Amino acid sequence: YDIPKEDVVIIKEGELEEGTDQDLADYKDLIQFARTKDLSKEKNYNELKERVDIMSFIDFYATQLYYNHFDFSYNKNVLVWKSRTKGDKSKQDGKWRWMLYDFDYAAVNREVSSSTTGEVIMYDYKYDTFNGNFLFATDFPNDVFFHSFMKNEKFKQRFVERFLDLANTRFN
Repeated sequence: YDIPKEDVVIIKEGELEEGTDQDLADYKDLIQFARTKDLSKEKNYNELKERVDIMSFIDFYATQLYYNHFDFSYNKNVLVWKSRTKGDKSKQDGKWRWMLYDFDYAAVNREVSSSTTGEVIMYDYKYDTFNGNFLFATDFPNDVFFHSFMKNEKFKQRFVERFLDLANTRFN
């Protein structure tokens, strides 16, 4: 996007990759915002939209779910980035964006044994990512971002429409 490197912030699995401690604090504040604010209220959702590229978030989660990637959550196998300042370049608006990272458990046929129960689970294309028994991504059922965002009806409608659009076009 031709954004100067010194203006780019990258957070990988909740740890600072590029940027300053203040940038990491800003990201942690975003997590806290999603955790504590009622996003069904338009005021809070509008504030969130000032901080997050909603379509980037939707595309990230829709892709993860469509490809049955059960090894991710808001703090596992995730990269987020933003420009630190606002400028005239595309994506130089200070909003957080999501990037795919570590996709090796997506769309696989694999038997996995739980270390706690010994139960053997077959992960395959028919595995229900929404309701499944997550041996690795135990955080997804409690994913701060996804479940908080889904409380907003406008977001939920947008997510469903985009998910179906991707499923019927790009992922077809």
